[in-house]
Amino acid sequence: MEPFWNSGERDKIQGLDVLGLRQLDQNLEAAWVGGITTISTRARYLTLLPWALAELYEHELKRGDGKAVIDANRLSEVLARLKFVVFAATAVGTAWGESGDTFGVLGSDLWSEQLAEFKANGKLELPNTQGDDVYGTYVVPCRGFGILTNSSSSRERVPVAIGPRGQDLRNFRATMTDCDAVRALLLSGGTLTTDHLTGAGRHFSVNGLVDAREEREWLIRWMFEPHRDHPVVIGTYDNFAATTRWAAGYIQGGGLRPDDLIAMNFQRVVAIAPASVEPVELSWMEYELRRRVHFACELLLAEVTGTLEHLTAGTVDAVAKRWMMVDGLSPAVRDVIGFGQPSPDKTLGEVMASMPRHAFLVA
Repeated sequence: MEPFWNSGERDKIQGLDVLGLRQLDQNLEAAWVGGITTISTRARYLTLLPWALAELYEHELKRGDGKAVIDANRLSEVLARLKFVVFAATAVGTAWGESGDTFGVLGSDLWSEQLAEFKANGKLELPNTQGDDVYGTYVVPCRGFGILTNSSSSRERVPVAIGPRGQDLRNFRATMTDCDAVRALLLSGGTLTTDHLTGAGRHFSVNGLVDAREEREWLIRWMFEPHRDHPVVIGTYDNFAATTRWAAGYIQGGGLRPDDLIAMNFQRVVAIAPASVEPVELSWMEYELRRRVHFACELLLAEVTGTLEHLTAGTVDAVAKRWMMVDGLSPAVRDVIGFGQPSPDKTLGEVMASMPRHAFLVA
């Protein structure tokens, strides 16, 4: 087998956290946003996932004489169908006045050809695979807000239990009789047609939450009212509320991307007296610091890998010596660190002393 570094870092890691650093900033992030991470961008999955699980449990109970045994493959099939229904309903939502914007919709990078076929023919056999990300992305925030809970018995072989909030949601969506045909498709498979979405599409489109008043208000309330009187639960909710207030303070003057907001907070916290820093501000500053260190380490890994590929073999000293042979640093790096040529004779202390005081505060 070829050595790891000789095969290309980017091909080998395939987006994985090979350095073990990403989990640090992600865990910090999750602790302050109720389990909603950067990939959990569409709120409607927080109601659709519990509803689909509840319907699957009920269906399996009837088939199993009062015992629910949820096979992992069976669950994946149902969620794959739900995933495509949500994608299709969101994409064709212009038919009932929505934007049709599919940003952040699961499957939008996977099923573009299937969506085109559905639009062209008015029907499509629902896919039965690649639905696991619906569960993996949204189960943690659903548990964090009490819509789902941990299963009470491993003998039931179900991944989670439907909490009282999830039951209320399921009972509410049971009144939507125009969803019955789609629910049957999710549970048993079959062909999705435009007629299905004409009546039920607004109940599955991620953009439809804007007009679903009861569903939207329940979700907002569940995000801010603790579902249990327990210190850990209350602490999680307090963190979420603090993050919401913190973010609102930055964006009240206009729209900001999350990464811009976090960078602005990082600059502010680093530059002001520690006594005036709120815990939420300090935590998000730490998140950004850890993220930058993580990114820097991955860049370093990529450069070491590239150099070793050219050398075919070498020590750390050999790699560093090769780096010293460059004619000069790029303007972007030079402007940040304050010098244009690396020198093997300088100590780290000398290099840092020559750099501007806030070298990486903005960059």
